[in-house]
Amino acid sequence: MYLNRNRFSLYMVKSIIILMVTFTLAFWTFICICATLDEHIDEIDMWLFCFMMIVPCIFLIPLAWKMSRCVIDARLLSALFEKDSASAEQMTADEIAAKLHRNKKTIIKSIQTLFNNGILINLTYSIGEELVRFSDNPDRDRTLSPMEFTGVNCPSCGAACKIRHGGKCTCQTCGNTFTEADI
Repeated sequence: MYLNRNRFSLYMVKSIIILMVTFTLAFWTFICICATLDEHIDEIDMWLFCFMMIVPCIFLIPLAWKMSRCVIDARLLSALFEKDSASAEQMTADEIAAKLHRNKKTIIKSIQTLFNNGILINLTYSIGEELVRFSDNPDRDRTLSPMEFTGVNCPSCGAACKIRHGGKCTCQTCGNTFTEADI
């Protein structure tokens, strides 16, 4: 299972609440405009009220769209990973984009969002390699970004060093250059 049901449900509820608030504001704005056109209410007060309703909608509509898109992507990606994890240990962003008939950049952004929010679990995502690895170990559901450092010991002299995930390190003590794979 690659979909964290609890986090997914919470994210879905947030998305529905934002959609409900947005549509409620839009509905009352429409009602106010119709009332103003019928000249039953003072026009200046009504337009001020409509403006106060439209401004939140301007910010909520893109947020609602993004959250709805994440909910859809979470279901699609989880189904894809469930199907393909039996036959492969990993998938590239290109393969995922091709199977979902979507843009690679959009897929990467979606995976990162879902991964960082804890909605996609039991997999690791390597930003530098643009690679998703399937894992049965829930403790390995996070991976380091390319900018994070990890403390390691030099394989030659044992001195403490810091290395970026996927990068190289030169030991300050002995001058040995190594990668995470060398450790």
